[in-house]
Amino acid sequence: MTKPLFKILLGILLLFVFIYSGIPFEIENSTTEAIFRSISFVLIFTLLYFLFRQVGKLNHKGLRITNYLVLGFLSLLFVLGAMWNDIFVGNPHGNWCNLEVCTNESGTKILRQMRETSGSIYDYRDRLVLYEFDKNNRISINTNVNYYNGPWTVVDRKNNEQKVKRLE
Repeated sequence: MTKPLFKILLGILLLFVFIYSGIPFEIENSTTEAIFRSISFVLIFTLLYFLFRQVGKLNHKGLRITNYLVLGFLSLLFVLGAMWNDIFVGNPHGNWCNLEVCTNESGTKILRQMRETSGSIYDYRDRLVLYEFDKNNRISINTNVNYYNGPWTVVDRKNNEQKVKRLE
């Protein structure tokens, strides 16, 4: 009973990491990005399938019901997110554009990005670059700049101005 429970808890932790970090691919070609997004969704839903199978192996009824509820809620979040962001809407919000490219002394690179959601409403995010194929194709995750030490060398993409500043 402890082995399936351990696998379930590890899987749920992995699902929360996926929820926090988002899909890590930023690819300029929309067809290639759609393929990578589909592969990501298949991996997540395969993980959910195996987790549901592990819950079925639990002997304790209370644990089984609790885990079914938690996994059901997480499945609902992933299904709604997939349907809303990629199937129904098809990314009408536009692409993320880089406002600033920030690099600290240890080589950590963070992109400050923005996209127009609707009219005068904008979304902003900071992405930690894990691997960069070229300037428009990379693997990155959402991050908080307060996790990293500065000073930061910031290149403003709008006017190609470089300055050293503290990120907040």
